[in-house]
Amino acid sequence: MVFGPIRSWTLRGGDLTFEYGERAATELGFPTLHELQLDIPEDEIARTRDELLEILNGTCCVIDTPGLRYSD
Repeated sequence: MVFGPIRSWTLRGGDLTFEYGERAATELGFPTLHELQLDIPEDEIARTRDELLEILNGTCCVIDTPGLRYSD
């Protein structure tokens, strides 16, 4: 459901931010910039990062987590 509306995303440690297009944000009921705090262990952050990379492949992103730093 959220794959198409996401313009970009950032994962820095446990801070996850999605940037939605105006229309998508309105339809989903989210702010254009949706900031989330992940309260999960470090190894789960790495797993979450890997899953997001697979699901949102091709979407602009910034990643700064243990084991991977990346900017697209």
